[in-house]
Amino acid sequence: MKLAVVILTLLLTASISFAGPLSADKIILTTQDWAPYQTYESHIVDGFAVATVSCIMEMMDKSYEMRVLPWKDAQTEVKEQKAHGFFSASQNSKRDAYATLSTPIADQQWNWYLLKSNPLNPSDPTFKEKAKVAGIAGSNMVTWLTDNQYNITEDNIIDMHTLVETLRSKKVDAIYANNLAMRTAVQLMKLSMDDFTMITTKDKPVGVYWSKEFLAANPGFLEKFNSLVSMCR
Repeated sequence: MKLAVVILTLLLTASISFAGPLSADKIILTTQDWAPYQTYESHIVDGFAVATVSCIMEMMDKSYEMRVLPWKDAQTEVKEQKAHGFFSASQNSKRDAYATLSTPIADQQWNWYLLKSNPLNPSDPTFKEKAKVAGIAGSNMVTWLTDNQYNITEDNIIDMHTLVETLRSKKVDAIYANNLAMRTAVQLMKLSMDDFTMITTKDKPVGVYWSKEFLAANPGFLEKFNSLVSMCR
């Protein structure tokens, strides 16, 4: 079912000014087009994570707006105090510096994907040296790959379709991706998961990262939000 939520897609140069701490009169949330968590088509946002967040906002009786952006920019908007929160996101220390993660709103697995014909194995100690890898720019997965010194050779990929095509064209040996996002992209591209080798590495549930400044100015907001997650998931 489509959700009638107004979406504003921002250009990279767009700027919104706030006087002082972000007001709670209207909640500004940034997100990315990342099926099946969030989808964006014909100015309508959909997806099960969107449904959960919308449900919570409505139960809190909050006016809200969602803005679809490239993932790096969605996070920067919150870091620069141009939005209140971003989703769907998993925890990392860089995000923790300026925002606080909510109770999980959805599950996520981080998986390696390789073409069946590729003999490399991510569990092999030499994989880091031999393998060219990629992920979605701005994602927690790419942050993890960078921190752990993997050989990221394609660093400007902003959507799953491009990520899958980068693997299929053998520009990289492996991609690091969310399990549900990968499965959805493969289905939309009319491919088969049987074409890929999948290795699951870890569970990383996702939530909404809320601006620390906004939370400081609105005590009790996060506690109320978290208390409603189980009712809306």
